[in-house]
Amino acid sequence: MILPGLVRTVMAHPRWWARLPARIGYYIAPAQMPGNLISDSFSKEALDGSYWTHAQVLAENALYVAVALMLASIIFARREIRVR
Repeated sequence: MILPGLVRTVMAHPRWWARLPARIGYYIAPAQMPGNLISDSFSKEALDGSYWTHAQVLAENALYVAVALMLASIIFARREIRVR
């Protein structure tokens, strides 16, 4: 949970080769949340009223699914699955 906070300063480095490991670490690590979502969900209040934020999160999750499906299809494309 602390990795996104640690790599935030490295992501602004002027050289691309120094930013690359930070970006990979940022996208692999879980997102740093502003609060506890479980306790906030019981208050029945909207956490963020910006629909643009929700659209960005939806697009990012869709891209994660697309990458995972593409990797799975590449890995399992040449494997034969037999049911016994």
